[in-house]
Amino acid sequence: MDQHVISEWLLKAFARTAPGGPTLALYDKTTGLYDSAMPGDFMTEVDAHSTAIERGIGDIEGPASRAALQLAKRVKILPPGLYAVVPSHGEIRANGSALSDKGVYEGRRILVSEYQVPSPSQVDRIALGRYAGLMYERAPKNETAIMGVTWIKSPEKRRLWFVSLVLILAIVAIGIIVNRSSPSHVASPIVARLAAAVIVTVFVAVARVRGGPRAAAVTGVVGVLIAVVLLSLLW
Repeated sequence: MDQHVISEWLLKAFARTAPGGPTLALYDKTTGLYDSAMPGDFMTEVDAHSTAIERGIGDIEGPASRAALQLAKRVKILPPGLYAVVPSHGEIRANGSALSDKGVYEGRRILVSEYQVPSPSQVDRIALGRYAGLMYERAPKNETAIMGVTWIKSPEKRRLWFVSLVLILAIVAIGIIVNRSSPSHVASPIVARLAAAVIVTVFVAVARVRGGPRAAAVTGVVGVLIAVVLLSLLW
């Protein structure tokens, strides 16, 4: 499901007051059904991250939630309209005409907001900016892309890529040697050898995660031998 990860404190801003506590109205676009949920239960993933990661996320969410609450309290009392954000030492202006007409410039009428609201403090802006970056990274597609780049940059992962390359070359080379020594056999297609290498690489990766480097090495050696035998029998 392509759903952004949203913090509970932010979801509460969209919840209505109900006897059981703040309640969110839900709509499922795939089924067309409506439902409700508590902000703390909406799309909750139990143990989705380690304690260290959750603590790090909390260090970002905590200051951001306080900054957002202060900003909400400041603007909640203001009338609706388009507000210019001025430096933090500026004053709130919400009286009089909301817009001023600056005339027509190159065929376009220029309207400027006369309402203004002070910007959050530097500390609060940093907290909100860090939180916005966190939410962007935690969107499923972005998180997958970022983790993919991190995976490749890791020295340990690069070794696995190197092992994969060695496996591919080994299967191709051994297949050529075996078929050369057996004139009655037709060389197996290069596509079949590459497919075998990909399959072995997947098993090596799984073995690395489940059992460690030794398990990956054993899986690689055994996988290459099995692939060579199968390719020799099939072609």
